[in-house]
Amino acid sequence: MLDNLVRGIDGWHDKTPMQILELLSAKTELFVDDRRWTLLQIADVVGKGNMDSMIAILKQNGLEWAVIQAGGSGMPLGHPEVNQTLRELGDGRFETLANETRRMVSPLEKAGISADVIDIMQAVQALKHEQRQQSLLAQGADVWNAFVGAVDNLKADDSDPVLVMQHSATGSML
Repeated sequence: MLDNLVRGIDGWHDKTPMQILELLSAKTELFVDDRRWTLLQIADVVGKGNMDSMIAILKQNGLEWAVIQAGGSGMPLGHPEVNQTLRELGDGRFETLANETRRMVSPLEKAGISADVIDIMQAVQALKHEQRQQSLLAQGADVWNAFVGAVDNLKADDSDPVLVMQHSATGSML
């Protein structure tokens, strides 16, 4: 999963692990909880003892319909308008609900993972190794395709084509 997050960063191979970690830790993505929250779920977040006074605040602000909805099939607290209304009530408990259901999160948070510089360094090394393997496979495919082309175009009096690939580190022929 971390590999995919790193891979999604433009120019990741030119960045330091710390720069990548900073990008993956920045709160750049909108999280929206689109569930319908019931009064019981709300009480689990703000505390059952707070419910009567919160319901009273909603009613005082002409939002009794929200209480009825939350008491039934639930309210979509992450919906932009509902969420904004929660924030405008000026009460920390409603702000807590608003933040629980709509907020900016980091790519790491969104993916549900944590990482440090060492994790990023290992992911970068693994991705660079994967790129190297893919490059070598592509080179090998080019050599193979050239060999197949030579065999396809072979004339009766031509010498047999030879498939050769050189190992760059040892200089040996494969």
